[in-house]
Amino acid sequence: MQNIAPIIGAGISLGGIIFHIGKHSEKLNLLNFKVDALEEKKKYDDDLMHHIHSKLLVSEERLKNIEEDVKEIKLNILEKKK
Repeated sequence: MQNIAPIIGAGISLGGIIFHIGKHSEKLNLLNFKVDALEEKKKYDDDLMHHIHSKLLVSEERLKNIEEDVKEIKLNILEKKK
């Protein structure tokens, strides 16, 4: 009986350790899911920023073209007045 008690105690301790490792493993899986979700959100945000940036570049180019057209029109009007 004296030899069996330490073996039972060791078995119970080992079972508790395995149980807690399993609990922490589950928490790590949930954490990994959250990280994946954050990476997807970052990718979406990056795509959105690139889209906005391209729209700004197009708008900027159009404004430059309008500015050149206005200068041409102004020069034509000034030439006609002379």
